[in-house]
Amino acid sequence: METMARKNKINTKLEIKQVGIHLFLEKGFTNVPVSEISKEIGISKGNFTFHYATKEHLLTELIRDLCAFQWLVMEEEVEKNNALIAYLFELTTMAGSCYNNPVAKDLYISAYTHPMSLRMIRENDTEKAQKIFNEYCPDWKEKDFALAENIVSGIEYAMFLAVHDEDITLDEKIAATLDAIMKIYNVPKDVRDESLKKVLAMDYCKIGQRILEEFRNYVEMLNEKELEEAIGQKNHSAE
Repeated sequence: METMARKNKINTKLEIKQVGIHLFLEKGFTNVPVSEISKEIGISKGNFTFHYATKEHLLTELIRDLCAFQWLVMEEEVEKNNALIAYLFELTTMAGSCYNNPVAKDLYISAYTHPMSLRMIRENDTEKAQKIFNEYCPDWKEKDFALAENIVSGIEYAMFLAVHDEDITLDEKIAATLDAIMKIYNVPKDVRDESLKKVLAMDYCKIGQRILEEFRNYVEMLNEKELEEAIGQKNHSAE
């Protein structure tokens, strides 16, 4: 049974996605229960779970959109002909976001600790790693890259957890993380050193925060487009 008058009955699943993602980006995934999303829309918890079995399903949609958006920005932000730098800088800006923004840290850590979103991240990054590191791992098969990503995702997660450790600087944590990842993919030392130098010279904390703000606007625009399409389909069906 619905708890209050609905503002929009066009597409309940889309409403849940719009409101849920907005709250996750505003308060953090951990701090937003299903009951708050349901109350904001005016539906029951049962109606929520009809469309999304768990809050984790909604998180996975958010992270899928975020992965695609971040990579698009990286390709524009960094040297367009250097996919390795773009890959490394994406991780660096994520660490910078975690350092400056507790909501971002909660979001990334949640994504790496929930099985469904972590599986999606690994699949996404396996495909990306094949394109970026193939020249250093010419004999590797898809399975080899998938196995490597099981290790790499754990290294990334450890970096996000440790951004506020006081004994080591953020630059040192990022450098150690990226160097370890490149070693897994057989990147030569001279390439590793030059790549780290370029990445750490950028204002990654500021850029990471900007990317999250741009992503928030991107998601709202994307959701509005989906809503317009849903309204159009409904009107077309009624004709």
